This record gives sequence, C-alpha cells and structure tokens, in this order.
Amino acid sequence: MSDQMLQQIEALHQEDDHQAIVDLIQAVPPGERDYQLTCLLARAYINLDDPQGWETALALLQSVAAEGKEDPDWWFRTGGVLCRLLRKAEAEKLFETGYAMLPPDSPELAGWRQRCQLALLYCQQELDRQSARERYNDSLDTKKARDFVTYGVLLGQFPVPSQMEGDTIYIPQWQARVIPQVEQITRQGAVLDLWLEAPQWGKTLFECSVGMGQSPSQALAMAGAGFLFTFAQGLARMEERLEPRELTTTFAGKTHRWEMYPSDIAGMGSAPAPEGQVYWDLLQEDIAKRLGNQKLCYVKIYGAKVNGEVTGECRVDDVKSEELSRKVARLVEQWDVPQFASQKQFFFIRQAEETTLPDPYLGTEGRKKLREAAVKAARLFQSCRTEEDYDTFVPRLAAEIGDVTLAAECQAFLPEICAAQAFPQLEGAESVELDREGLPQLTVYKNQLADYHPLGEALMAAFREGEFGKETDGIYRKLVGYSATYQVVQQMQEKGSKLEGCRLASMIYRMGADFEVR
Repeated sequence: MSDQMLQQIEALHQEDDHQAIVDLIQAVPPGERDYQLTCLLARAYINLDDPQGWETALALLQSVAAEGKEDPDWWFRTGGVLCRLLRKAEAEKLFETGYAMLPPDSPELAGWRQRCQLALLYCQQELDRQSARERYNDSLDTKKARDFVTYGVLLGQFPVPSQMEGDTIYIPQWQARVIPQVEQITRQGAVLDLWLEAPQWGKTLFECSVGMGQSPSQALAMAGAGFLFTFAQGLARMEERLEPRELTTTFAGKTHRWEMYPSDIAGMGSAPAPEGQVYWDLLQEDIAKRLGNQKLCYVKIYGAKVNGEVTGECRVDDVKSEELSRKVARLVEQWDVPQFASQKQFFFIRQAEETTLPDPYLGTEGRKKLREAAVKAARLFQSCRTEEDYDTFVPRLAAEIGDVTLAAECQAFLPEICAAQAFPQLEGAESVELDREGLPQLTVYKNQLADYHPLGEALMAAFREGEFGKETDGIYRKLVGYSATYQVVQQMQEKGSKLEGCRLASMIYRMGADFEVR
C-alpha cells in the first residue's frame, strides 16, 4: 500500500466516511491487499452500522490471523468487532491479550484501554437491551414497563456514554442523572415521565413524553424516542456548546447574558416542514422577558392539529404560559393538514457564569432549605389567629429561617399558589406587581423570580408526601382562605358568575424596604 493511499484512508477515517474507505479498498484486487490494508478494511466495516459488515470485518481479521498474532492492534480490532456481534466474553479475552503485548509505559495503552472499555460497555448495554425486551413481553405492569424503557429504550442511546447507577441512568460526561418513570401504560399508549438532574443546572428538569403504537413496547419505544430526539438532543447541544444563539437581558438592575440551544423540531403526521427556527423567532422576545437570574431555563413547545382542533402549548421551566401557548396555537391554526399533525421543540437557555448571581436555594441542599422554609411558613399560617399574628408574620418567620426576603415571599406567594391549585378553572396572571416601600412599583414575571415556582413545588411536595399529617387539609384550606384569589372567587360565586375561562389580573404585593428582588 502506498503512502498516498494510507494518507487518503486516514483522512476519510477522520471524517467518519467509512463507506468511502470500504469503496476505496474494495477497488484493490484481494490478491494485492497486504496485511495493513486488510486490517484497515476491517476497521472501516467495524465502524459501519451494519451487522453484515461486522461479520465481514471478523472474516477479514481472521484471514490475517497468522500475521496479526504479533500485532496488538489485531487483537484490539478483533475484540472490537466481537463486541459489535455481542460476543462479550470472547472480546474481553482478546483485549487482555492485546494489553499484555503493550509495554506498561506505552503511550498507546491508556487510549486502547479506554476504547476497549467503551466497546465492552456498549456491548453489555445492547445485551441488557435485548434481555429487557425479552423479559417485558408487553406487560401492563408499570414496574416491568419501566425496566423495559430504561434498559431496552434509553440506556446507551444518549449522544454520549451512559451507564446504570442504582435505578438511575448516569451520564458521566454531563454529571447528569436520568430518572424515568412510567406514568401510564395501555395496549396502544404510554406516558413516560423523566426527571433529570446535574449540579451545573441548579434545578431538576422534567419532561413528559407520550407514545402510541400497536403494542405497549412500541408505545414505550415511541415515547422514549420522542424524548431522545428532542429533549435529550437539545440538552446535548447545550452541554457540548454547539452553535449557541446569544441574548442579553436585564433584571432587577443587573445585566444577564445567555446562550440558547435549540433541539430539532420533531414532527409527526403531516406537519409542515419547519422553516428555520420558526418557534424561536415567534417567541424569543417573550421568553427573554421571563428570564431572571436562572442558571438554566428550558422551554417546551408543542403544537398539534387533529381534524381541525388546535392545541398550542408553551411551558417555561415546566410551567405552562397561557399567553405564549396562545401564540403557538395561532401559528398551528394556519397549518393546512387533512387529519393529524404535531410538532415539538425544546430550547435550553443557559446563563453565562460571569453574570449569574449567587442563589442560596439551588441544588439539593438549597432545595431542602427552601422546603423547610415553606413548611415552617405553612405551619405559621396555621397558627395565626388574629390580625396582629398576620401583621407580624414576616419578622417571626424571618427569625426562624434567617431570610427576610424569603419570609415575605412565603407570606405573599404561598396562599396564591395554593389557590391556583384549588381553582384551576381560573387563568392566573403570569406577572406580579411588587410595591416596595420607597421605590417605584415593579412588574415582574413569576418565572423571573428565583423563589416563586420553587416555593410552590416545595410546598406541594410536602403536602403530597404527608409532611403535615392530619393537619394537611386544615393548613391547605387556611392558605387558600388567605389568598386574594379566594376573595375574587367568593365575589364571583355570589354574583353567579362562572369561573371557567376567567383571567385574573396581576396581583399587587406590598413588600418592606428590606425586600430584595431576586
């Protein structure tokens, strides 16, 4: 083989154009292919996503086994193709032979060991995937369905390596954990809930993915694919910092810089071909208005048209924005589709480290403190008997939790959050008015406030998990009764007005001079 041909092959290898390598070498008559060229042809077949090609690669390597037994690369490559063919035990033995042929101080040893370990990992994951599919047998048991979707659909399918740690999927390169749960499984449908955590995000991410199919396994596979090809894809672009869009915002007198990473737009049915970043172009300004000091903000877009019926949804940090959802619906309404069409897309918006201000309630420990504060606030509400008790609520709670701003937020926000749960027919305002002592009134979106939605999540989790015991119902009712929303509901009911479809005006909260907007 000439040096020129070798250079050409290596250039194609760097470009991952392995089929071109196969075509190039196959043009050389078999009798003229030397040991090196045969091994390079085998390598190209190994790198193709074709089981028949892997069998060809194995045959090629076996044809030069006599020469290869003195070459560690031959042992590694043969082990690699055996991994592809799911012959893991045989592959491990070949890898060990290859390791033994390299000197302990060889600069190649670490690289080969890493590649071999990765090959064995993928081999084991594919074996686990096959085993999960065999075990599942289209059961409607959610635990069995979870096992199937974890091992048979998700594991090993992320853009970077993943592995099992306990009952979670761990992605070392992102320091991320994925916790899947099957919310619902039927003969032809599945609802898959996924929670994702990583220290650099400052929050838990959530996605609900729905799948349909001719069987439970097909439905679960569709739900998993919907997550992998949209949410996980956009997340990967963010973690790998691939082609971000930049934007700058101002909140509470501070400038914040961001990078936005979109997923692809995933369409089903007869959805129109997307033109560029149609949803980002539509919503960019509105989304920017909802950015505060988050480390990360993620946005879900979903649009569907079924027999003329239109669905539009936009969720910011998994909180539905009715205002932005209506914009999505108006866009979808223009689709000319006969029966069914849908599109889904995600935006991941990460703030630059240099403009991110400290937040004491981020991460596991921070969220724990926030929950403790929400629980103490709820119990303090329950203990209020007089107007004086309520008037002194903030200083008393601040003395317990050591944060006067959070204490004021608990007093102002928790009753309204509970009322929103109690009266879902009402459309609450997405913004609030902060009337701060000695300062101009400030309008902010709830999404911008660091504590608003996390406080609500913390309190609702405490209710769900029985933290208040027998007092749960009484505490919840008392919080609802303190809300301005409840007063509005009472007035509407007295007038005989319907709650459905009513939109509430933005609430005005009077805060003390020591309140900090964050």
